[in-house]
Amino acid sequence: MYCPYCNQGKIYKAVVKNTKANIFICDECDTVWTSNEKISDTTGIIFSLYANVCNFEPLWSELELQGEF
Repeated sequence: MYCPYCNQGKIYKAVVKNTKANIFICDECDTVWTSNEKISDTTGIIFSLYANVCNFEPLWSELELQGEF
C-alpha cells in the first residue's frame, strides 16, 4: 500500500520497541498511524510528534519493522 499523504512511500507495520505499540509508518514521509486508525490522508501524525508524545527518540532504530502493509 502506498501512503495517501505523499503517494510515494510504502506503508510498513512496526512495533515501537520501548512501548510495544503497533503502528503503521510511511517509509518516505514518516507519517504514522496507530493500529486502530484507518489509514487515510485525513488521519495520521508525523513520526517526530508521535515519538515526542510517547517519549522516545524519533529514529527508525526505535522501531521493529514487521513488514509491508
